[in-house]
Amino acid sequence: MANNPKHKDNLKNFPKGQSGNPAGRPKQLPDLKEIIQNNVDVEAIIQKLNVLAKKGNIKAAQELLDRGYGKVAQKTEITGKDGEAIKTTMKVIFKNMATKDESAGG
Repeated sequence: MANNPKHKDNLKNFPKGQSGNPAGRPKQLPDLKEIIQNNVDVEAIIQKLNVLAKKGNIKAAQELLDRGYGKVAQKTEITGKDGEAIKTTMKVIFKNMATKDESAGG
């Protein structure tokens, strides 16, 4: 492992006064949204997705439907241990917090 130049034993700090990135951070990143709007033929992409979807491509159909109608909301249910209601768990947390406050003199 120590023969690997990226192994932690081979890593060393830069000498004092020398930067690891002498050119520094780029002054400004290009506006990606503007680049896409000016260089991408959205109509052609939509037409291609439509052709693929009609041929049975599920991913193409999904992309069209997600963009046209929005993604389906994902339902998330959170429960405590063994399916208990979460309020039971929250009571324990608040009880522990109160106990800590009392022991701290608060």
